[in-house]
Amino acid sequence: MTILVKIAYDGTNYHGFQIQDDVPTVFGVFQDALLKILGHPTEIKGCSRTDSGVHAKCYYLSFETVKQLNIPRLPLALNANLPADIRVLSAQQVDDGFHARYDCQGKEYTYYIKNSHIDDPFSYQYYWRVPSQLDVEKMNEAAQYYVGRQDFRSFIMMSLDFSYHMVFQKNNIVNLKKA
Repeated sequence: MTILVKIAYDGTNYHGFQIQDDVPTVFGVFQDALLKILGHPTEIKGCSRTDSGVHAKCYYLSFETVKQLNIPRLPLALNANLPADIRVLSAQQVDDGFHARYDCQGKEYTYYIKNSHIDDPFSYQYYWRVPSQLDVEKMNEAAQYYVGRQDFRSFIMMSLDFSYHMVFQKNNIVNLKKA
């Protein structure tokens, strides 16, 4: 059976999602917790890779198992074996062969900028602080160049055999306002 799991995590203490030697990753920590539940190793497929320190509010991963699971209780079981900065939000059975990366319907990224000379000690790891005055009007004007379907193939490895397009919607691209 194939299981799709939705997680959220604070990536401050991790070197991204994908497994790496000798450094903690979200994948590695989740894999250890899953092994305790399943009792056997399994291949975990994440919806994408993330860089070191990146956070995720809605990240999907899938795995296959032959073990019969109480799927509604799976999030509780996994969360009991995960650190507080990684939470399983939901789990569901999906069609065999489902792949969290290749069957992904879209991705949304949010970037936060704090325009201040002083960091907030409770949330500083979730934004980029810019102390100088920002011209919000010019930023909004420049952001409009991204609206529509954009081709970003020049930013990926040439060995990848697929077209990479991003669609920016006017109401989703930027929400700049003075605090």
